Amino acid sequence: MSNMIVQEVNVLDIVKDVGKKNKRLQAALLSEIEKYMESGTSDFQQLRKFVLDETNGYTRDIINDVFGNVEYLLR
Repeated sequence: MSNMIVQEVNVLDIVKDVGKKNKRLQAALLSEIEKYMESGTSDFQQLRKFVLDETNGYTRDIINDVFGNVEYLLR
C-alpha cells in the first residue's frame, strides 16, 4: 500500500475545527466532574488543570503527527 493523498484539505480549517471539538470535550468533562466535586476546592482545581493539560497535549500530538508542526501558522 502506498502513501497517497486522497483528498486535498485545508490544514488550518481542520486544526481550528479540532481545537473547537477539543474545547467542547473539555467543557463536557469538567461539567461532569463538577457534578461529583465542589468546583472551589484545590482537588478540583488540580483535576481541572490535569484534564485541560492532558486533553490539549493529546490534541496537539495528534495534529503534529498528522500535519506536522502547524502552530506557527495559527498566530
